[in-house]
Amino acid sequence: MAFTIDDLRAFLEIAKTRSFTLAADKLFVTSPAITRRIKKMEDLIGETLFERTTHKVNLSPAGEE
Repeated sequence: MAFTIDDLRAFLEIAKTRSFTLAADKLFVTSPAITRRIKKMEDLIGETLFERTTHKVNLSPAGEE
C-alpha cells in the first residue's frame, strides 16, 4: 500500500497548522479520518511523523525529513 494524495495533503496541512483538528476542518474531513491517514503513513514508513501532546503537535525528526 502506498501514500495517496489525500494522505500527503493531510500530512502537509497538519505540518502547516500544527493541529490535527484545524487540518481536518480545512480539508473538510473528520479528525479521526486525519488521524487514520497519519497512522497509515507512520505504519508504512515505520517512523513517527509527529510528536503530539495534549496541546501541541510538532514534526518529529522523521516528519522533518
